[in-house]
Amino acid sequence: MNDIFPLDTISPKPPARLLTGLAGFDCLLGGGLVEGSAILISGTPGSGKSTLLMQVAFQLAAGNNIRVLYVSGEENKAQIKMRAERLLINSKKILLMENTQVEKILKVCHILHPKVLIIYSIQMLFSEHYKQAPCTPTQLKYGLLTLMALAKKTNTVI
Repeated sequence: MNDIFPLDTISPKPPARLLTGLAGFDCLLGGGLVEGSAILISGTPGSGKSTLLMQVAFQLAAGNNIRVLYVSGEENKAQIKMRAERLLINSKKILLMENTQVEKILKVCHILHPKVLIIYSIQMLFSEHYKQAPCTPTQLKYGLLTLMALAKKTNTVI
């Protein structure tokens, strides 16, 4: 019964938000990133998702001194670094990981405690507990549910 709460005992305090430093993006999010939440950014190839995420990572790392873990399943760290250099971005607070195995992501998060976790891209998540390939509904569902539990437990923005 530890996860059931009478409505009248819950504080109506609004959730804590992190401003990204990108005014238009913060406005679209209703005032910034909500701690403990997951946000899905979607767009056609070449629409600027990777560039936007790198800019958000940098603004959070530089402006708010926040540790950001950027997990990539599509690009290697050299490709990500080249994009960052084109954007004149460099930060010790942005950490890159080239592995999308859910268990390894969780392990790294428990060690590093990033405030923001960027997964690029979500369909590449997979678990060693399932035999299906990445991009299958079972793998995606497990990965999303596991990461949402992490977000809620640690107030990490994903």
